[in-house]
Amino acid sequence: MSPSQNKENPPLRTIVATSANAAAALAGVLVVATLVWEYRHHFATPIYDDIHDKLRLHASLGEVHQLLSFLVSLHNEHRIFTTRIITIIDEFAFSGQELFQVATNNLLQGLAAIMVYRYAFAPTAGNEPPQAPPPGHRLCLFALSVLLFINPNFLYTLVVPFQIQHTIMAVLLLLAAAIISRDLSPDKRVRDLAPYWISLLVLAVLGTFTLGNAPIILLSAAAAAIVLRCRLEVIVASGALALVHVGIVLKTTPAASAAAGQSIVKITKFALLYWGSPLFRYDPWPGNFVTWSWPVYSAAILGALVFGVAVTFAVARFLKPGLGGRVALYGFVILAAIVATGLAAALSRAQYGVLEAGNKKYASFAILGWIGALAVLLGVLREQRWDYRRWEQAGATAILAAIVTLSGVAYGRETRIWQKMIDLNWEAGLAGFLKINDREHLHYIYWDDAGIREYFDYIERNNQGLYAHFPFRWGDDAQAFLASRREVICRGGVQSLDAVPMAERALVFDAPGEPITVSGWAWMTEEHAPPAMVLVVDHQNRIIGAAIMSRTAPLAEDYMGQKFDENLGWRGFGRATDFSGFTFFAVSGDSKRFCNLGGPGAVR
Repeated sequence: MSPSQNKENPPLRTIVATSANAAAALAGVLVVATLVWEYRHHFATPIYDDIHDKLRLHASLGEVHQLLSFLVSLHNEHRIFTTRIITIIDEFAFSGQELFQVATNNLLQGLAAIMVYRYAFAPTAGNEPPQAPPPGHRLCLFALSVLLFINPNFLYTLVVPFQIQHTIMAVLLLLAAAIISRDLSPDKRVRDLAPYWISLLVLAVLGTFTLGNAPIILLSAAAAAIVLRCRLEVIVASGALALVHVGIVLKTTPAASAAAGQSIVKITKFALLYWGSPLFRYDPWPGNFVTWSWPVYSAAILGALVFGVAVTFAVARFLKPGLGGRVALYGFVILAAIVATGLAAALSRAQYGVLEAGNKKYASFAILGWIGALAVLLGVLREQRWDYRRWEQAGATAILAAIVTLSGVAYGRETRIWQKMIDLNWEAGLAGFLKINDREHLHYIYWDDAGIREYFDYIERNNQGLYAHFPFRWGDDAQAFLASRREVICRGGVQSLDAVPMAERALVFDAPGEPITVSGWAWMTEEHAPPAMVLVVDHQNRIIGAAIMSRTAPLAEDYMGQKFDENLGWRGFGRATDFSGFTFFAVSGDSKRFCNLGGPGAVR
């Protein structure tokens, strides 16, 4: 081939570089938008399993042995020791507001993205000689790395505090892949690998106390030893360690060892959907209905590709030692772990069908299969002698553009779904904070009345959670609370004030006053924003209730003659000793200003 034929077309190179920069910029916008959305929306109180685990934590705090027993105890089929340590830090250093878990989760996702870029996606990753990447190529690959971890499709993991174990396990797996791809080679003996074994065992132990799929670390190491055609003693040692770890987990985890038998068809379908669905949604939770859906076959095809890359590379690397270098081996270790995880999940959960296979709580971990497949392909292509760089940049740009598209669609969908859940969580938490016996709201966060009472009694006694968030208590003097704030003018209306029907009352709290629900809308003109909360004040000038901005407000839009992207509607609760002389006050987001909304039926 002549130099003129080999020379890349400058206009084409410019087009590809511009496209790469544009795709990277859009990815950056999505990542930043996701982080900003998380900052503005967080859960007010733990829900369901999180409260159950919190109650167990609170009960164990009086004695060291009880605390240690709790920390290593099972949660379903998982020992979430590492998650509980982070929860304890949040409880005692950050007033139990469940924000430390979310912040830590995002930092760990960022760390995982950096590791993937460093060991797989960077143009100089692996053993191959450094080559000057085309303009914008590094940025494109780095943007791809970050978007595959901080993504609106993964809000279940990113914003639900009790899901941080998925991120911890992902980091442990990526560390294991880095160690295996760096240290394992066909010529080494068992005694040469002492630091290697120690490192993997440490990660395996940490994984054991993080998620039930912890054996994937040693299993993937065993798979790598076979594929690399290591010495028999290394293969035997790797396999023995993996089998021992699997045996320990099965022996000590009844839920895992008692999995019901499933048909091959169900297992295969579940596994394919698990591997292929992280950027799709057909699971309605936390909504009630599937309102956005993708054909499950799309996910199944992608899952088959992930599995196919894993199997094809395993055979090819075994037959052709060295194929793909460290980068491809790094990707294969990840793939082996994700394939094992998908099969294990299918064996125990295939009876729950398609929606369980595509449950969004699995998404942030299942995406590692896509990352592993990309790393394998990059490693294989990069060692070829032909000028692959232009094709790598074009391919990476195309992949990033596809993921940006799926993520952009998800941002509009997932943020609406999760905002509604968070708004409902705040309403339910407010009911508990004010000791309102409203069964529907209280059972939204936990199913057991005694457990709800125990949780809110604990956080009130220790000034944690919502009691650390709200700067007032039921019965406080409203005039004293508002005196340090400046009064401003606002628009708003009080739409309803109703007693909670007797049929809807739970028997959770023993508190004075009749439980009421309140609703309305408000807009603070000076702030050009809705208030943060609305206070209900009785004729004795006591704060007897509160509401938060959690609903849309068609009446507000009609009254003000425009559409709003924010919630202008407020809804909340109160406990009233009589039903006369109520006044409502809106308080700004920075708590420095307030306005008088008047009484029930008033519009301003």
